[in-house]
Amino acid sequence: MLMDDITTQEQTIVKKKKKRAFISAKDCLGCKNCYLNCRRKVIKHKKSFIGGYCFVNEEECIGCGNCLKMCLNNCITLREVNTNN
Repeated sequence: MLMDDITTQEQTIVKKKKKRAFISAKDCLGCKNCYLNCRRKVIKHKKSFIGGYCFVNEEECIGCGNCLKMCLNNCITLREVNTNN
């Protein structure tokens, strides 16, 4: 097939859906269980006056779900995100 035969629609980049962890800051207890058990070290802890909370660098997260299993307060969810990779 020649390049001229390929339609514009076929040339469009297909977006893949991948899962990424999301931590609800308002529900996070700041226990750091997810932070300490993240294999990729993409979860960070932010200190605050009432202890702190954790958050995920969603661009680095691979969606393995390990943090989800470790969360004591069930405030972590895996969300589908569109990527070009």
